[in-house]
Amino acid sequence: PERYSYQMIKESGAFVINLTTEDLCYATDYCGARSGRDVDKFKEMKLTKVEAEEISAPMIGESPVNIECKAAFLRNLGKIRKKSSRFRNIRVRRCAGKTGQI
Repeated sequence: PERYSYQMIKESGAFVINLTTEDLCYATDYCGARSGRDVDKFKEMKLTKVEAEEISAPMIGESPVNIECKAAFLRNLGKIRKKSSRFRNIRVRRCAGKTGQI
C-alpha cells in the first residue's frame, strides 16, 4: 500500500494497461522505476496523455494498445496486494511492428 499507484487505483477504482513497443522501451522503463508522486512521468518522457473513454485514468497516446480497466477489488494479503479487475475498453491504434508482426 505504500506505492503511489496503489493509492490512485484504490481512490479511482481504475487503471490503464499500456502495451509498449521497442521505441517506447526507455520511456516505459523510466515510468516503471519512478514514482508519480515525485515526478510527472508524461512530461519527463515527453509522452502524450490521452483521456480514457470508459474510466478516469490517463493513457499513453504513443502506446499501440491501451486497455482500460476497472478494479473489481483490491485486497492486502500481508505484503502482497491482489487486484482483480475487468476490462472496460481496449483501444488499438496500431498492432503491427516494423516487421509486420503483432
